[in-house]
This record gives sequence, C-alpha cells and structure tokens, in this order.
Amino acid sequence: MTDSIVKIDNLSFRYLSMNENLFQNINLEIPTGELILIFGNNGVGKTTLAHCIGGIIPYLVQGYFEGRVILNAETITSSDFHKFFEKCGYILQNPDNQFVGITVRDELFFDLLNLGVDHNEAENRINELCRVFNIGKLLEYPIHELSMGQKQRVALASTLARDPAILILDQPFSNLDPIGKRELEKISIKLKARGKTVIFITSDPRDIKPFISRIFLLEKKDDFSEISCITDYENLLERNQISKYVIHRDSQKERAVGKILMHIDDLKFRYKHKKDWTLDGINMTIHEGEVIGITGLNGSGKSTMLLAMAGLIKPQEGSCLIGGYSVDEMCFHDLAQIVGIVFQNPDYQIFANSIEEEIKFGLENMLLPKTEVEIRLNKAVKILPTMTVTRDPHMLSFGQKKMLALAGSFAMDPQVYLIDEPEIGLDIPFRNLFENEIARLTTKGKTIVIASHDLDLLKRLTDRIVLLERGKIVAQGSTSAMESTVQKYYKNIH
Repeated sequence: MTDSIVKIDNLSFRYLSMNENLFQNINLEIPTGELILIFGNNGVGKTTLAHCIGGIIPYLVQGYFEGRVILNAETITSSDFHKFFEKCGYILQNPDNQFVGITVRDELFFDLLNLGVDHNEAENRINELCRVFNIGKLLEYPIHELSMGQKQRVALASTLARDPAILILDQPFSNLDPIGKRELEKISIKLKARGKTVIFITSDPRDIKPFISRIFLLEKKDDFSEISCITDYENLLERNQISKYVIHRDSQKERAVGKILMHIDDLKFRYKHKKDWTLDGINMTIHEGEVIGITGLNGSGKSTMLLAMAGLIKPQEGSCLIGGYSVDEMCFHDLAQIVGIVFQNPDYQIFANSIEEEIKFGLENMLLPKTEVEIRLNKAVKILPTMTVTRDPHMLSFGQKKMLALAGSFAMDPQVYLIDEPEIGLDIPFRNLFENEIARLTTKGKTIVIASHDLDLLKRLTDRIVLLERGKIVAQGSTSAMESTVQKYYKNIH
C-alpha cells in the first residue's frame, strides 16, 4: 500500500476572534501521488483547512489548534518551517497575498535562489513554465500592473518551479481563462504521473475533473466526508446546480433598451511600464437598461476597460462620456452616484471594521437621511444570509468578501454597475443570490457591464457580448449570436 504523505488526526481549529470551532474532528489520509479535491460552500472552512495542511496555520496565523497534521512523517508543529516550505507548495486563492517580488522575474526567481538552486537550473525551470503559462513577455512587468488571471499564472509558475512534493491549490481555476484552465489540467495530469500529491480547494462543482482521484465534502464544522460512489457524486451535483433565471437571454427575444447612456470614443490607455496599449482604440455605445458582457483572455484589457468607464484611470487618448460629460473629469462624488464598480479582488475595496460599517460607508457619503441608510442596509444584508453585520469583513472568506462588495454596490443603487468577474470564489447559493439580484436590477432599467471569461455566466445574464483581444474589440453582438464565436475563439487560440 502506498504510504500516506498527508495524515490529519482529529483536527479542530478556531480563530482567536471566534467563540466556537470553524471545523472539528477532521480526519484525512492522502497517499502519495493522489490528486484530491475538497469541495464546500463559502465560509465552511475550506481555506482554513488548507492553511492547516500547508503550515500557514499554526506558523503564520494564530488560533486554537487541536489535533495533528503530519506531512512526510513529520508533525507540522514540530517541523522546521524552512524544511516544511521545501516540501509543500501553496497557491493562495488571492495571489496578491503571496507575492514578494517587484517584477514577474523577481517573483519567479525568488524562491529558487533562496533555496540554493543553481542559477542555470533555475533559468531552465522558469523558461519552461513561462512557455507553459504564456507569461514570457511579462517578465519585466511590475506585478501590480498584471490582471488577476496573469497574477494567477505567475503564482502557479513560481510555486511549480520549486517542484514540491505536495501542492495545495485554493480555487486555482477561478481566475484563469479557458486556455489557462486547460494548461492547468494538463499540468495536473503530469504531476499525478510523476507521483506528486495535489490538493484542490473549490466551491465550484465545475472544478471536479475526471483526473481527480478522490473528492471530499466539507459541509459544516463537524461534517467532513468522502464522496465515495457515483450516487453521492450525482447528488452533490444535483444540490449545486445554477438556478433557472428569469433573464436567461438566449431563450428570450431581445429586450427593448433606452437611449444612449455611455459613449466610448477611440479610447486608448497604456500602463506606465508597458510598451503596448492595454486598451487600443475602443469604440462602444451603451444604452440604458442593457446588460453587456465583456470577455477575453487574461490580460486582454477587460478590467482596465471597467476602470476607464468608472473614471478611475485617465486614458492617454480618446474619451468615455456619460450624458455628454467625460467620466475622468467629473466630480468623483457625482460620478459615484451614477456609476458603481465592483473590483475583481474584493480586498481592494473592503476596509471597515464591520460588515455594517462597510455597507454604510458609501451610503453616508452620499449624504442620505439616516432612515434611508438603514432601509438600504437592511436590503443589502438580505443577500448576505450567513453573515452577521457585526462581523469583521477582513475575517471573511474570499467568496464572502466578494458578495459583501457586491452587496455594498447594490446598496448604493447607481444607474450603471460595472462588475469585474462577479462569481469568482462564489459558491452556488451565493451565485443564485447574485444572479437573482441582477434580474431584479434589469427590471428597474439599470445598466450593467460584466467583465468575465465565464461564457456560461454571460449566456445567463447578458444581452450583448463584446470580445476583447490585446486591447481591441475583435467581435461584438447579441449574446445568442456571439455564443458560438466566443466558444470557437477560446477553443482555437493557443
């Protein structure tokens, strides 16, 4: 029988701020060379369990830790962290939280050189991974100027370069475009063939791939079990289906839309350290009441386009007009009441000490009456059913933070919503809440622009899809007409 490389005995944990265990009495054995997946909804403790396996808990994060985690026959609490680091590679759900380098090259070389890997060998490993993840052209770029998908690729390459025996991947597919997902699947199969152990953490049932050896379900703090037969697997998928939505666009006639609300004219933008335009001559007209999807590969300019539409960056050429006024010249207070933006990474916009304060902040800065603030707060928390308003938002899971950012934007009630990769990290219940909220907003005539590489999402929610490639619009049209175009694009591009 193959020896277990990971063994967990009666593991329980709670953070210092919690009154009860997040999970308790978890037992798990993972033989060498297995690819396992841990599935569960937002907030049940999947990432925390991964932290315990990966040594972040108890080395870097404090809390009440009971039980044992054994890696390669060594108990984590008694192992030297430096030796432990060599054995285990960990890709965090939010890649920003693990970068130490200024440029992509710095990041890729940092671990290898600190581990004493020969420079030529390090160069060979990095060149191969740059080829696999298509990041060779990014080597001199500052990491903070990359898209989230590009950051995910860099984090994967940096960790894989160390060639650890155990690899923990927290929501690894979520930030990747279809091409990146296919590459990660290929790499996972190769790692399995080489006898590596890989642990996937996810809240998305679409991440359950044929090459996965075993599936474990974490449903609540004392309910951790293996999906051991096809019936259990089918029941899991049945319980985690996306609902049927009233705004399923490809099954309806095109909706009537209002007058022109936003006009983008030959807009060009380039980041300081890049030679090429991130947005290169964008021309687009947006009408009142439209729901538009912007799609494209990682780094195609989707997020930058939303930032330009929100007036958060100033284009070098061209303009983005709302009601005849340039968004980058409007008073921020006035613009914020017309246009609301939800970033791909919720950590960029969450800063208050409680959920209540977080939602109220924007409302109070709109100078609304206290009674109106309370009404909007109460409506917003209805889409956060598992969270109390006194909870510290910084202690939420990534998916819960994402939903909080969405709830805060919904409470502001702008005319235009700009939403970047809204369902990254969300479990199915939260996705249902989000998509039903989008359905409600469309009945109110709101204009919504969603940037995403998730074609299934755009099919359910949008009227029109715009396809970006290297900062240019290469195709656009109704969602039903664009579906096959986008599918072929993602299938054929390499």
